[in-house]
Amino acid sequence: MSRKLAYIKANFCGISKPITRLETMGIQLCDSINTVKQTESELLQVQGKVANKVNAKLQSVLERNPGYSTLCKVSDILCGNEAELGRNKQGLSANNLTLFEYSPLTSCDVERSFSSYKVLLNDNRRSFQFDSFKMRVIIHCNTTENEGMSFSLSLKVNTFLIL
Repeated sequence: MSRKLAYIKANFCGISKPITRLETMGIQLCDSINTVKQTESELLQVQGKVANKVNAKLQSVLERNPGYSTLCKVSDILCGNEAELGRNKQGLSANNLTLFEYSPLTSCDVERSFSSYKVLLNDNRRSFQFDSFKMRVIIHCNTTENEGMSFSLSLKVNTFLIL
């Protein structure tokens, strides 16, 4: 048992930092994709049966997620690398691509947004008008209560409206 724990600690202890980084609010898409790719390459260097299973699982998860490959291409474009979206089934224009700059790879940001907005859409707020709701969203976006993170207002409002 202690040998297995030593193996895990020696080879997989570093996974927690990238996971925590990906859960950070407001990380740029380029940074998120680079974090995943760097973690993937570090895991490929680990040897052993367990490492083979971990790498196979990671590849399986990434391959089954078609949105990940699209986000990788969008990230390449936003980072200044030469990349094409292929057939561009989504119909993404250059203006739309810029909205992906802070697109989260994990659902943590989205879950935080839903948690904060569900208070506004509570059953006891039936008389809450849309204009009041819109102003509340703008106020929420302008506050720095979220650990001092500053985003452009248009990005947050556009992200919220897309959701």
